[in-house]
Amino acid sequence: MKPYIIASVFLWTLIGAATVRTQQAPPLAALKRMPVKEITVFKDGHAFVLHEGSMPVDTSGSVQMDYLPEPVLGTFWPYSANKNVRLVSVVAGRRRVAVEETALHLGALLEANTGAEVIITEKSPAPSQPAPRYSGTLLGVPMRSSEEIAGTASPGAAESLPEKGDIILIRTGDGVKVVLIQNIQDVTFKSPYKAKGSNEEFRNLLSLKLDWAGRAPEKTADVGLVYLQKGVRWIPSYKVTVDGSGAATVKLQAMLINELTDFEDVNVNLVIGVPAFAFKDTLDPISLQRTATQLNQYFMAGDRTNMLTNAIATQTARMSERVAEPVDSTSRDLGPEVTDSSKNEDLFVFNVKHVSLRKGERMALPVAEYNLKYKDVYTLDYPLRRRPIFEST
Repeated sequence: MKPYIIASVFLWTLIGAATVRTQQAPPLAALKRMPVKEITVFKDGHAFVLHEGSMPVDTSGSVQMDYLPEPVLGTFWPYSANKNVRLVSVVAGRRRVAVEETALHLGALLEANTGAEVIITEKSPAPSQPAPRYSGTLLGVPMRSSEEIAGTASPGAAESLPEKGDIILIRTGDGVKVVLIQNIQDVTFKSPYKAKGSNEEFRNLLSLKLDWAGRAPEKTADVGLVYLQKGVRWIPSYKVTVDGSGAATVKLQAMLINELTDFEDVNVNLVIGVPAFAFKDTLDPISLQRTATQLNQYFMAGDRTNMLTNAIATQTARMSERVAEPVDSTSRDLGPEVTDSSKNEDLFVFNVKHVSLRKGERMALPVAEYNLKYKDVYTLDYPLRRRPIFEST
C-alpha cells in the first residue's frame, strides 16, 4: 500500500473518531429547564420552589436537565407526575455537552464547515514570493476524543474535553494537504457556509432516571422538583390613607427580590413570619457545591433593610448565613446533629398569581388592600407636679 494512501486512511480515521465523539455528548439545546410553577417566599430570603413540566426524554428514557439547584439539606424531593412512570433515581454530576456557538475565529469557522469547497490563500513564505493559492475540500481538524484520552490516561484521572489540533486537513487535486491554521491568510467559500459550530464543555447536569414499566419511553415525561433554597426575598411595606371622614384604606405592597432563577407566570405565596429551618446553613449534597452562591446585600447578615418593614420584632428574621468551611480530607462529614426547632409565631400567607420575574430583577408588587373605619382620638398629656410651698424669687 502506498504511503500517501496509508496517511489518508489514518486521517479519515481521526475525522471519523471526531464525528463519533460529537454524537456521544448530548447537545445543550436538548437540555431544558423545568419551569417554576409555584414559589413560597419567606422574608429571610428562603423560598420553597416547585418545578413541574413536560420534559424531553433521551434515548435511555431519562430526563436530562442543565439546571442544578442548591437546596437546604433534606429538602430536595423530585417526583414523577405520571402515575404510570416511576422515578427510579436522580443523579447530579459533571457531564460533557455539545454547545453550538458562533465561530469567532478562523479555526472554528473551518472546523464548522467540514466538507465545504473552498479556495485557500496561505501567507507568503517570503516578501518576494507570491502567496500560495489553491482549491480544495475541508476534511476537518484532527482531534483526540475524550474516550481516546481516557484510554491512555493514568487510572483515576478526571475526564477531560477533546484535544484539538492546530492543523486543518484539505483535500486537493494532489492529495490530502495538511496546513497550519495560523498560516492561512484568507478563505473563500464556493457555497453558503455555516456560521456556527459545535464545541464541548463541562456542565453540571441533573439526570432523572425513569422506569417505563417495560413500555417504550415516550418523547416527553411529566416530572417535578420541590426544594427549599435561599435566593428569593420579599420586603413588605404598608400605606394608610384616611379621608378625614372616618374611612381609611390600608395597602400592602411587596418588594420582591429574585436572585434564584427566572419566573414566568408563576403562583407566588408571600409569607409573613419566618419558621425555624434547622439546616438552613447546610447545602444538600445534590447541589455539587461546597458553599452557597454569594447573594447581594439584601440576603447578607446584618443588613438594615428590616428597619423599613413596619414589622413587629417577632416577625423580623436575621439574615445570617454561615459560609461552609473546606472539608478536611482526613475526616468524613456525616451530617449535622438533629436539633429541635420550635415555632415561635403564626404565619400569614398572601397569594399573588401570574408573576413573571427574571433572575436579578426586583419587583414592587401590590398584594392586598383593605377598607377600614376609624375615628379620631384626642389625648392630652399633662405633667402632674406638686407646687412647692416656698418658691425662690
